[in-house]
Amino acid sequence: MKLLSIVLFLIVAVCILLVAILINPEQIQNQYFWITVGWLIVLSALNWIASTFVFIGASESNSNSRTFGILPPLNILVFIYSLLSGVLLISTWYINDFGILPNWHLISQLILFAIVSSLSVLMFMAAKAAKVDDIKVKFNKEDLIKVLQLIHTHKDLSKEKKELIKELIEIVRYSIPHLSKLKSKNNYNQLTSSYMNMDAESYNNIKISDIEKSIHLAKNC
Repeated sequence: MKLLSIVLFLIVAVCILLVAILINPEQIQNQYFWITVGWLIVLSALNWIASTFVFIGASESNSNSRTFGILPPLNILVFIYSLLSGVLLISTWYINDFGILPNWHLISQLILFAIVSSLSVLMFMAAKAAKVDDIKVKFNKEDLIKVLQLIHTHKDLSKEKKELIKELIEIVRYSIPHLSKLKSKNNYNQLTSSYMNMDAESYNNIKISDIEKSIHLAKNC
């Protein structure tokens, strides 16, 4: 994927160079022509970097990644900036008869760059602030709920046990906070240790007192 994305950038850069030369072959000796072409290639590189982050992020991120969440809008922001900057540069260059660019153009480019850069940094700051640290546990909430659901659907389980297991599932699903915000990690570890190695043959052997203890632990996680 990375190699193909590099090839894609090279194709775009070469095309920009060749098109610029074919449109204005008489400007090849003009240093401002090469400055303009160089900036257009830089803008295409910015878009390539943003797009590459999106593809790499899609393959390496997980559903809780806040950084990946900002990549699509960041990519759009970079594209709009590149479009505005490129159009402004080319139009100014033609208006000034392929000569040196005026100060007002450079000031406009700097202001535009500052705005886009500031917005990009703010996006990453927001993603960093919203990031939730992952806690490494042997048995997460999703795994625990799956086991409890299997126990609940066991055909030989008594009605009373089914009701208690259903209550436990609801507590685990809706009352236990994110693992990084547990009130008591010890209670959570005790809760999960009762079920993490349980198999279908053990479902019938589970005691009502054990389920009630699990409910108490879940409420105090």
